[in-house]
Amino acid sequence: MRKKRETQQKELASGSINIISIVDVSFVLVIFCMATMSLILTAGINVLETKAGASKGKAALTENISIKMTKDNKLYLNNQPIDQYDLFRELSAKIPNTKDKMVIITADDENTCEQVVEILDISRKSGAKRLALMQGNQGA
Repeated sequence: MRKKRETQQKELASGSINIISIVDVSFVLVIFCMATMSLILTAGINVLETKAGASKGKAALTENISIKMTKDNKLYLNNQPIDQYDLFRELSAKIPNTKDKMVIITADDENTCEQVVEILDISRKSGAKRLALMQGNQGA
């Protein structure tokens, strides 16, 4: 009996590796990598910087829809006050009548990124093909 225990201890001490635990850890890492890869490939918003003279041959601002966001969270659609809950309905009705199906959003410095992205989402869902962001006047 004593001899059997000594041989088992020698076998374990001789460098045997438990393969099952390595396979389990590897499998978990593969699953983790597959799950995080789907998050990396999410779509984003492309933002391009404008250049002087870039608007030659483009549609005028009056041919597109403009949304102005003020620092006190009021919205103006083509210089008319509008409630955020009515914005989707109004944009859905006006966007098909525009030339470029473009919405220009002007936000103040005090507006949060979340507020701007929410208006961008509403504009995109209501049929806008192109979106433009402008910075509001600091002095006005």
